[in-house]
Amino acid sequence: SYYEAGSDFVSTNTFGANAFKMEGCGYTVEEIVSQAVAVAKEAADEARAALGRPCYVALDIAPIGRLMEPAGDMTFEEAVQLFRQQAEAGAAAGADLVVCETFTDIYEMKAAVIAVRETTDLPLFCSVTFQEDGKMLMGTDPETMVYYLQDLGMDALGVNCSLGPAQMLPIAQRVLNVCKLPV
Repeated sequence: SYYEAGSDFVSTNTFGANAFKMEGCGYTVEEIVSQAVAVAKEAADEARAALGRPCYVALDIAPIGRLMEPAGDMTFEEAVQLFRQQAEAGAAAGADLVVCETFTDIYEMKAAVIAVRETTDLPLFCSVTFQEDGKMLMGTDPETMVYYLQDLGMDALGVNCSLGPAQMLPIAQRVLNVCKLPV
């Protein structure tokens, strides 16, 4: 349905598919991610045949669910390893691109980008969320977010979730004013 509505890609249902969140579920991250990519690729193949245009699958990577040091107990290296596991599984399963989305901490986003870039050369889109005060959860403003992240190797940078369109528009404009990547 998303392809029929005009989407170029859909994301896998892997928002929380990391070893921390999946601990004890009975499946490995690799099993969950590879199955999610397979299901999405099947839908993409059906849509491609029906619509006669490219239909892509994006591996969805989201925050781990723990705070990074010093506010929390997750080390940068641990975060990179958890994200690397997801990225490796998604690339091996045939994802066409990677979307790191809904991040509230630019340091955790940096860990995700490093993990993806160490693992694959797939296109990488990244998006973060802001609160009503115009800052990310850990206090980062839009301009600082752009300056910190845009040169890490991603292909597009954006804003998603948490706020409605009216509140996101001024934040998106601030991002557009300083970002050299597609937004």
